[in-house]
Amino acid sequence: MAGGFKSFTKKISSRLLSYFLQGLFLFSPIALTAFSIYWVFDAIDSKLNPNLPGIGNIPGVGVLILILVILLVGFLGSTIVFEAFWKLIDAFLNKFPLTKFLYPALKDIFSAVMGKEKRLNKPVLFRISKDSDLERIGFITEADLSKLGIGPEKVAVYAPHSYNFSGNVYIVPVGNIQPLDVDASEAMKFVVAGGMVKIKDVDKLPTKDKDKSTTDEK
Repeated sequence: MAGGFKSFTKKISSRLLSYFLQGLFLFSPIALTAFSIYWVFDAIDSKLNPNLPGIGNIPGVGVLILILVILLVGFLGSTIVFEAFWKLIDAFLNKFPLTKFLYPALKDIFSAVMGKEKRLNKPVLFRISKDSDLERIGFITEADLSKLGIGPEKVAVYAPHSYNFSGNVYIVPVGNIQPLDVDASEAMKFVVAGGMVKIKDVDKLPTKDKDKSTTDEK
């Protein structure tokens, strides 16, 4: 009788532990995502939220103000009238020792990731040395390095780090590069997550349709 009860409790404990781990597996990504969004929202909102007389702070007003300012800047930036104004800001920020290094670099980074001419859209598999069997996933960021005095046989490849928002730039021989037939965002997610995510299948066109689309683009 005692042995049966012990076996029963052990089975229940094992089942409860299994349920707990399954719940933790399902709940943790949702909770961490929600917490991250809340943390960013709260950090921005607390800094920009105005103290209204007789009312105080209204949650969300700071974030709403930031969104409206960004929309206004985006709208003004797309008009011809303000092009000269943005050029003046560029020239002004490029004059000072600190901002002339920081501002252009940040501007180019945002342009590469979010601008019209995105540069992180060519995922490749590359080897730094032909003698090594180790390969990395990266993105071709510049194919013309002539301004650096480097010939056309090499290109610049950016390799992001896993679990970080940093990376390294390598000057790699073209022969050491293999283009990847995968969406750039999926490749980036795979690298940043340390390879512990599933790559979504790419919707591939049939060969005839691919050739036709290439011809149309030409």
